[in-house]
Amino acid sequence: MIFSSQHKFIFIKGRKVAGTSIEIALSPHCGPQDIITPISPADELARLALGGQPQNYSRANAIEAHYLALVRAQNFEAAIKTRVHSATAYPFFNHMSLASVEALLAPPSQDYTLIYNVRSPYAKVASLANMYISFDQYSGKAMKHSLEDIRKSIDNLFDSGQYILAQNHALYQSPHPYKERIVLRQEHLAIDYKSLLKHLHICASPAKLPHVKQGSSGMGYQVKDLFTRAQLDSINSAFAAEFQTHGYAMI
Repeated sequence: MIFSSQHKFIFIKGRKVAGTSIEIALSPHCGPQDIITPISPADELARLALGGQPQNYSRANAIEAHYLALVRAQNFEAAIKTRVHSATAYPFFNHMSLASVEALLAPPSQDYTLIYNVRSPYAKVASLANMYISFDQYSGKAMKHSLEDIRKSIDNLFDSGQYILAQNHALYQSPHPYKERIVLRQEHLAIDYKSLLKHLHICASPAKLPHVKQGSSGMGYQVKDLFTRAQLDSINSAFAAEFQTHGYAMI
């Protein structure tokens, strides 16, 4: 999540929609008082390399400095144990909802632009399954897995009910009128990002978007090969609001 009083925007980060890439790209353009929540330590290194960093999320400079020192030392295990990513540890955290941000900050919504990413629900669930295979060893390298392993992980998600963790619709809901809502689509994210920078009057040359948490989406796996009919029906039901709101076709 990013709350930028300097550029008057709120970025709400959904799950499995390339939100980390947008967060990394926007962070270097934020002001010193803006709020930027931590991301996974390996991706934090990529953000630091571009000149951005998490800040003002804990209201304690020493806590934030300690976390960054661990990241720079690539002591990822210790960095995770600081619990800066936890929803219960500090006021602001990764993947927090718009409602939670509003409850803490009460921004004048009509003055702010709301930004978030979307993606096909099928692709989100497949990406979640792919990530779960090896995320505990994630070091910033691509997480690419075989079709068989991804299908096994998908089965595990449905057996446990965890496939619904890819739901994002509720994260973006608010009764308040925002100046504008900008929706970035994963299918043409680079183009949407360049348009976003122009809209926010942010000069970035080149306006290049980092690609982190690379998964198996480029390996050509098809939806029909990944999911059973029953699994597709479950996704269609659980993610109905996302299909309808963002125009993704159900299978």
